[in-house]
Amino acid sequence: MKKSETVKRSKSVKKIKSEPKLALLIYDVDYDDEVMDLFTSDLVPGFTKWDKVQGTGKSSDPKMDTAVWPGHNSVILALLTDEIEEELKAKIMELINKHNGSGMKLFTLPLHEVI
Repeated sequence: MKKSETVKRSKSVKKIKSEPKLALLIYDVDYDDEVMDLFTSDLVPGFTKWDKVQGTGKSSDPKMDTAVWPGHNSVILALLTDEIEEELKAKIMELINKHNGSGMKLFTLPLHEVI
């Protein structure tokens, strides 16, 4: 490859102002309608959802979908760009507060690369 080709290609690379993040929302299935209304709105360009997720947390009862530990959660994974991050987090906080802080946790993670 010629040096001029390298320079030409490097000019076409888009620089990202800040690193995008992933939103990982774990929530009680009882809140599915409200959460899906938010994630299917025009605010979020796309997401991945897992249903019937089992687990427990420091501040929650186990959700194992059994007679002893009934219930289950759902999980949504979505890309957060600068344009939507604060608005999405605010709307999720509204849902968390509406349900007295239980049944929903939002984690944000740095996204380094997509292959």
